Amino acid sequence: MCKTTDLYRSAASTLEGHSDRVWHVCWDSAGATLASCGGDRTVRLWKEDQSGGKGGSSDDGSSGAPQESGGGAEGFTCVDTLDGAHSKTIRRCAFSNCDTMIASVSFDATTCIWDRKVQRNGGDESSQEWELLVTLEGHESEIKDVCWSPDGELLATCGRDKSIWIWLQEIDEEFECLDVLQGHTQDVKAITWIPASRALVSASYDNTIKVWNEVSDEWICTQTLDSSYQGHEDTVWGLCCDPVGNKVLSCDGSGMILLWAVAREQEGQAALELVSRNQAPGGAAIFSVDWSASGLIALGAADNSVSLLQLEKTPSRGDGFDNFDGGEGEEGAEE
Repeated sequence: MCKTTDLYRSAASTLEGHSDRVWHVCWDSAGATLASCGGDRTVRLWKEDQSGGKGGSSDDGSSGAPQESGGGAEGFTCVDTLDGAHSKTIRRCAFSNCDTMIASVSFDATTCIWDRKVQRNGGDESSQEWELLVTLEGHESEIKDVCWSPDGELLATCGRDKSIWIWLQEIDEEFECLDVLQGHTQDVKAITWIPASRALVSASYDNTIKVWNEVSDEWICTQTLDSSYQGHEDTVWGLCCDPVGNKVLSCDGSGMILLWAVAREQEGQAALELVSRNQAPGGAAIFSVDWSASGLIALGAADNSVSLLQLEKTPSRGDGFDNFDGGEGEEGAEE
């Protein structure tokens, strides 16, 4: 039987710059750049500060220019701010597989695709900036999450209208809707593709997680995980996979973080099996979780914090549990 374990936290990096709560954090494919977004309607990009100074950002949030270091965490600084495209809170953002695009979704019911432009001088990269490429419409209300498929061809979005949209990126940089998935009874808060497959996992205000597998060019719900399966008992706010697609983390409004193992069933279909339940100290709602290629885990919480955690790498004790190390944030209120 799976038991409840504690989420241990020690030293942390707290990145300061957003003027409102942070709703989401995500890493690029190399784990070198962290993107965060929230109620201030901006996407901020953070990189490790190679100069040895303290991280942070200035009040100048203009896109395309590195920000001056300010107070905050040692090791990270804000290098770019994407703004001016969304009229309401940016709920999620996601890097494309090659890190040349960022998709952001908002409570204004739109999806914005940002394209990285690199200016070269003599064959060397001299500077880069992010530009708005296209705005996608279709959802009836607030969009809560966005993610790119492992092969980079598909984009999935979900929202308050209880639906999940599957978009195909075409050669001319346009996007076509391939499928609209229905099944959740409340807002769909989060979605994630499982690497090395076209299986999609979704999480909802209805406290459930659903697994969708592609069958004959359509996505069919093949698994629903709820409290009867030792699943979540509160709104499931976030999901992420480890880089190789063997594990999934999910987080909820009570501060619970569940670790799942990915099982491959008949015809290559994916399914989830519960490994451990982890309670975050303080019980603050965890809105977002993301797993970098280096193994570092980032959390965005209701206390306005961004915390960096590490899955404990110790010999198996035979009970399937994993512990975490990480850091604390500051108080805030849930929207």
